[in-house]
Amino acid sequence: MTKYTPYEILFGTKFNLPGQLKQTTASVCNYDDIVYDVKQKLQTCHEVARGNIRNSKQRSVARQACKITMPVYNKGDKVLLRN
Repeated sequence: MTKYTPYEILFGTKFNLPGQLKQTTASVCNYDDIVYDVKQKLQTCHEVARGNIRNSKQRSVARQACKITMPVYNKGDKVLLRN
């Protein structure tokens, strides 16, 4: 669960649907600014996605750990052993 679309992770921006193309976008003055902006967006997106995946994994492990109950054996209890 990254909470991002694959397009956002690859390109650093939301996908433009045909209805959204009519909206004006903020213009960037030169090529270096565009490259820097996209690089920053991609790095931020990847960091957040990694954090979301890590948190999702931890929640999953915690849910599974709650389901497991280890039996408690006392001295003298009979236990069936198998090979």
